[in-house]
Amino acid sequence: MKPEQDPSWSRYPQTILEMLEDRSLAIDLRREISQETRRALSQHGFGTGFVVLTAWNPHGRSTDEATNRERDRSLRAWLDARHIRWVPADGVSPDRQHREEGVAAVMSVEQGRELAMRYEQSAIYAYDGSVMWLLGALVTAPPLPLPAHTPPGF
Repeated sequence: MKPEQDPSWSRYPQTILEMLEDRSLAIDLRREISQETRRALSQHGFGTGFVVLTAWNPHGRSTDEATNRERDRSLRAWLDARHIRWVPADGVSPDRQHREEGVAAVMSVEQGRELAMRYEQSAIYAYDGSVMWLLGALVTAPPLPLPAHTPPGF
């Protein structure tokens, strides 16, 4: 799948991730990850790497809430059955008008991509202990380090 086939693709680098049960750990993907955020990730056991994915809105297309919630329950049950450590991690638009529930899970990028494809997702976010990346799952696109920088001349 090409990026232009996902109507939401251009908004992925603009996401704010709200992690933990109380959504108290926010990572604005438009900005560099601060030392304070890196420390918080480490304190919660996510300092060396994790992936963020959702089961909501397959192929970047809006789906009704009941279907999204059932897909989310399935994803979390899949992780629990395999004893994979995870916490809630919602993707939120900067204006807070759009939210997709998801998870941050301690797993390899390859595992994260496979799971994202199982749930028909265009991409995942992956933290490597230093940088957050936007990585294609169903979408074929080069890895994008976040924050995305506008090329000179734009």
